[in-house]
Amino acid sequence: MEFSSKSLIPSDINEFEQIAANIGSKSGFKFLLTGEIPFAIPFSLRAILTRKMLMWEQSPSKTVYLIFDGVRLDAKDNTLDNQWFGVAVCPSGADARGVFITHGQWQGPFFPLSTTHIGLLTSTSLGQYFPLSKVPNSSSGPINDLAKTSHEGAFNRMMNHFLSVTRINHQGSANNSLE
Repeated sequence: MEFSSKSLIPSDINEFEQIAANIGSKSGFKFLLTGEIPFAIPFSLRAILTRKMLMWEQSPSKTVYLIFDGVRLDAKDNTLDNQWFGVAVCPSGADARGVFITHGQWQGPFFPLSTTHIGLLTSTSLGQYFPLSKVPNSSSGPINDLAKTSHEGAFNRMMNHFLSVTRINHQGSANNSLE
């Protein structure tokens, strides 16, 4: 598993602050339409995502952790592959850096596909429904509805990363970034 950071420009920071301000619960998820994908996600990646989800968790200190999970078709490896991006929005504002996770190492980040599946996904909108097993039927809900899915794995890994960085920052041995 690899973590990499992305510097956010002021408009990205503003967008994440708006998203955090408009969530209706302390934790949850929501499937997104293409037009709802945060602009911090590169356009080259946005164009190939078949499913998009936003997950969030608000800490007791009112920091909101936003985790974006996009699923893309990896035709080279005949899989659906998850791509994750997260950012912390503190009461004083969004962090100036976001975090990507690639090559997740938990159950479910890669969903193998047959050539028949690949053909269906590239010629129809069926990609938004894969992987079929365990994905919630609703368009939004509480985080615990994602139990035993690749989304839960992404959410837990990203939250662990955020919390470990927070502990390091509070101990004074690291700078204030999500790297």
